[in-house]
Amino acid sequence: MPVFVCEGCNETLKKAQVQKHALRCRQCHAVTCVDCSHTFYGDDFEAHTTCISEAEKYEGSLYKAKKSMKTNPQDAWMDLVTEAAQNASSAPPNIRSYLSRMADFGNVPRNPKKFCNFVKNSLKLHSDATIDLIWKYLEDMRSKTISAQEASATPPTVLEPPPPPPPPPQVEVADEEENKESEKKHLKKEEKRRLKKELKRQREGEDDREVREVKRARKLLKKSLKQSDE
Repeated sequence: MPVFVCEGCNETLKKAQVQKHALRCRQCHAVTCVDCSHTFYGDDFEAHTTCISEAEKYEGSLYKAKKSMKTNPQDAWMDLVTEAAQNASSAPPNIRSYLSRMADFGNVPRNPKKFCNFVKNSLKLHSDATIDLIWKYLEDMRSKTISAQEASATPPTVLEPPPPPPPPPQVEVADEEENKESEKKHLKKEEKRRLKKELKRQREGEDDREVREVKRARKLLKKSLKQSDE
């Protein structure tokens, strides 16, 4: 969390203390960040939420950034308390003053029981209902912050193209063609059998006629021989 120095009286201030200090210090026309030495006028300091480290400040061009590490939970909690103090006007009226005073302390507990004891001892607040309201307000802020961070970290959903249509049933087509071929062969066989039977009947009919003709010729021969004998 950035720390500032008043350009009028050189008092060191936490970010949550700058606004109050500017109201009572007549010489406070600007504040300077202790880490980066940048001077802010008016309310410009509110946008200065993070700053460079000491190593980056003194090493200059020789500085090599380390791999990004997770934010310390207590630092994140203190940032939340500071934000709640700065936006105390949007909180319920009966807890606004306590939120503003809470940012003046350097290490506000984030455990519910320790937080309750801290508020009772440091803020002189002994109403359990009001303490629960302050805790619930901070918890709601933390939940919204986490949800916003997760939403920004989640990559946009890419719609996949629809799957291609299934290929035609080649096996069934092949089976159908095979059935047609077998049916044609069967018809050809049947046609051959029919022709063979027809030829056989024709041959048998011709044989019968020849036999009848021979028999008839024999009868005529016998008859002519009998007449000649008489």
